[in-house]
Amino acid sequence: MAPCVFPRPASPWRRHLRRGLWIPVLAGLAWSLAAIARDVRFGVQQVVVENATVWPPGRTTQVGEGEIRHLADVRMGQPLWKVDLGRVVSGVARHPWVDEVQAARRWPSTVVVRITEHVPVLLLQHEGLFYVDREGVVFKRARGTDLDHPVLSGLDPEGVSRHPEYARRVIASSLALLAAVEDSGEFGTREVSEIHVHAQDGFSLILRNGTELAFGFADPLARTDRLARLRAAGFDPTVRQRVDLAPDEVAVVVPLPLAPLVPPGLPEGVSLPDRAISPLSGGRQPATPPTQAPEGPGAVPKVATTRRTVR
Repeated sequence: MAPCVFPRPASPWRRHLRRGLWIPVLAGLAWSLAAIARDVRFGVQQVVVENATVWPPGRTTQVGEGEIRHLADVRMGQPLWKVDLGRVVSGVARHPWVDEVQAARRWPSTVVVRITEHVPVLLLQHEGLFYVDREGVVFKRARGTDLDHPVLSGLDPEGVSRHPEYARRVIASSLALLAAVEDSGEFGTREVSEIHVHAQDGFSLILRNGTELAFGFADPLARTDRLARLRAAGFDPTVRQRVDLAPDEVAVVVPLPLAPLVPPGLPEGVSLPDRAISPLSGGRQPATPPTQAPEGPGAVPKVATTRRTVR
């Protein structure tokens, strides 16, 4: 039988020695962290704004770097590790043109704010005009100096308030129609003046010269293929006419009378831009530009909330 071996108990002075060794280590670590916190080299010295928005030709950014720095509200000189990045993101996301925002630390002394802006592709006519981006987000009341986008009309304001999901589907379908027409190569979006939606007749696309293309509720891709065959057969879209593409088998083309370029009663020598006259009204009722309209989140219709993707 093997003898039992019991470990020798550690002497008290050894236990105290091992415990005491941690004291200077912890003290040194605390002193180092305090030194870093006081070191100006690790304090915020600049806020860099990076804009990742891809704007179409002829368009430019709507958000200034100074506005972003103001909304970020980062205090210069504070320790970089103490900057609340979540607060920075929330502040910048308040800007109506900002779609997505990210914030990060770049050691030793920089806060980087990266944004992507909303790019408007459509104007929603709803108790005024509002910008809509490619994702269908209604994000800001339109300004009178930037109205060169197709107008989505025909939505009943009361119906929008009672059935916002229907309005979102109409916006999504309008954007799909614009994309189908643009992808087909038949027309560019700059040639489109208006998209009108009717509860029974569906969608109609109106060109700047007043030509109306009625798509109904049919698949826009199939109808743009038919439009291409019409063009190949001699259809001239520069002549003002109505083309009903909604039927399954045929397309019906009806000439339209020429519309006056200026609404009656306008003073001599005064003209309006192309998009200021609604083609559906025969050119007789100018669209009302949003003047003295309230700004801010409360002014945006409840068709779709502004998408503020923050990362």
